[in-house]
Amino acid sequence: MSNQLRAVIERIARCVQDAVDEADLSLKQVAGIGIGAPGAVDFADGRVIFAPNLEGWKDVPLKKNLEKALGVPVFVENDCNICALGVHVAELKSKPKSLIGIFVGTGIGGGLIINGELYGGFNHTAGEIGRVRVVEGGNSRQESVENALRSLGPEYALVAVHDAVRPFIDLETIHKVFDEAAETGAAIVAVPAVDTVKQVIRGTTHVRIRATLPREKLVMAQTPQVFRYDLLVRAFEAARQDGFIGTDESSMVERLDVEVSVVPGSDRNIKITKSTDMELAHLFLREETRGARS
Repeated sequence: MSNQLRAVIERIARCVQDAVDEADLSLKQVAGIGIGAPGAVDFADGRVIFAPNLEGWKDVPLKKNLEKALGVPVFVENDCNICALGVHVAELKSKPKSLIGIFVGTGIGGGLIINGELYGGFNHTAGEIGRVRVVEGGNSRQESVENALRSLGPEYALVAVHDAVRPFIDLETIHKVFDEAAETGAAIVAVPAVDTVKQVIRGTTHVRIRATLPREKLVMAQTPQVFRYDLLVRAFEAARQDGFIGTDESSMVERLDVEVSVVPGSDRNIKITKSTDMELAHLFLREETRGARS
């Protein structure tokens, strides 16, 4: 642990001791101490996984160090989660059963209460929105993504595009696709095709099969799709000049004769587009909620 981190933790311990002294109590009379920390927090072991606005705060065992300094049980949770839980229990008397708390500071954070329980998600960042730049959407996915791309600059080495309707992407896959794109310049997440895919000819009254495509050569594209900034800008410029409309960003980059790498995805990374998808999403959400409680 760096000296800077150690100094911050010591300062927190002193603040706790000062508060106890002001209340004319001793630490022996304190049953426990709750700490709210920014960023992703693992409540089970009281570890700050990553705090984007605090330099060097990655995998910091805050609970362990504070318990050593203070000699009382310490509980560490995301600061916005604690605020949402406090409002739900103390102010709203646990009604309604579910709520979303949004908190604006250096970024945008949130806390989720689902059926009376605090929900952190499988990677402890369910309510973390972060710094958000809002741009005007277009008449198509391609136009909307290009509008967002125009708001960025060359100081961003990599640009990721993700479908908002794929809420079950996992952190490990995100890291893998970013690592691959950093090495190759272009990478997407995809899963193998499990159904037999037919190429067809559409007539005015009938649809006829033209060919059966070899399944071993096919993948089903998902997101995130990650590219070098300059490469993605060139792909959009070329598509606009040629009047090409792609169904994803990879299809536009491929037109530049650039190889796009594939990172294995997950069947859980579903795209919610139909009512049946919502049923499956509710099932996944219930599974994650049970996992978070245990």
